[in-house]
Amino acid sequence: MADEKIIVVNQSSGNTAGILAIVFAILGIFFLGILFVPLALICAIIATIKMVKGLASKLVTIIAWILLVIAIATSPSLLALFGAGAVVKQINTANHGAIGIAYSQEFETALKQIKEDFSMRGEFRDLRLMTTVRQFEDSAINEKIEIGKPIKFGVGVKSKDNMEFCAEMTLKQNGDKYIIETKNINEKKEICKEFHNMTLYQKLKTFSIN
Repeated sequence: MADEKIIVVNQSSGNTAGILAIVFAILGIFFLGILFVPLALICAIIATIKMVKGLASKLVTIIAWILLVIAIATSPSLLALFGAGAVVKQINTANHGAIGIAYSQEFETALKQIKEDFSMRGEFRDLRLMTTVRQFEDSAINEKIEIGKPIKFGVGVKSKDNMEFCAEMTLKQNGDKYIIETKNINEKKEICKEFHNMTLYQKLKTFSIN
């Protein structure tokens, strides 16, 4: 019984290192990678040594190393230290491309939902009632869509305060026909450049409502 208790204590010690490695790696992904990743690396090495000795969980150690690799890959400063500046550029380009695709699809969804809502009700209502998309400035979401009143569309995550407003939509009327015309804004922002270059977005810049 005494030997079994000693084994449990050693496993706990090994798992503590692995858990700390996971925590530091996650912090490195979302915050200061150059600070937390080295700490995660030290803990991951300790956890690996204990795992080899059978004193720590293999699963916890593997997860720690996976998160550590992700933390390094998403930290431009660390990659630069490793002499991987070109990799940083490729990662940023890929991220921006993916963002451009994702938000051009969101933009399309918003327009289609507005069109569908208008065709069902025959009137323009509050923006939040006409679409489930929330990539708009807060002041516009709770207001009625009106002719000639610009509505800004943002790219990025609003809750994380990294949204950039890249487009401005305006409802226009020609007789009994309604269209939403969109123009580019913040054209110098890299994230907006990617969004503006999306073929889908360009096709939607003049969108017929009825």
